[in-house]
Amino acid sequence: MPVLQAEAFWQFSLDYYARYQEPLLRLQDESGLNVNILLLCLYLQEQHIRLSAQQFAGLRAAIRSTEALLAPLRTVRRQTKAHDEEAYLLLQKAELALEKRQQRQLCVNLAEVDNYLKQPPEGPNNLQRYCQAEGRDPACLRALLSLLQG
Repeated sequence: MPVLQAEAFWQFSLDYYARYQEPLLRLQDESGLNVNILLLCLYLQEQHIRLSAQQFAGLRAAIRSTEALLAPLRTVRRQTKAHDEEAYLLLQKAELALEKRQQRQLCVNLAEVDNYLKQPPEGPNNLQRYCQAEGRDPACLRALLSLLQG
């Protein structure tokens, strides 16, 4: 039985993003972290599931194609916001569809992996492990990560 259902993850993400949009976008823009992987970390933490460094590498590889589309689309959408509301909304809708597709790619990647670790109460959590896997110093991100963890 798969640990991760794409629609349940999507609904979790919509709810979480609505509450923590600003710190999530700061982590994306300032640290180069992927918001969908950040949300996945949080979602799996609720299930007490810990991802390994190898799994993070697989996740990054799984979303490479959608990330190549999302990054320029995001830039154009942001540039359009002040000039053309209708175009902005269309671009936002397209970006959201790609974000959902990217989440499905993450789910498919994890469905192919059958080695999940139950997360002990001590030690690094998924957010810290993701920062480490991306070569970021978790200490530098502590304030933002604590916001995301509630």
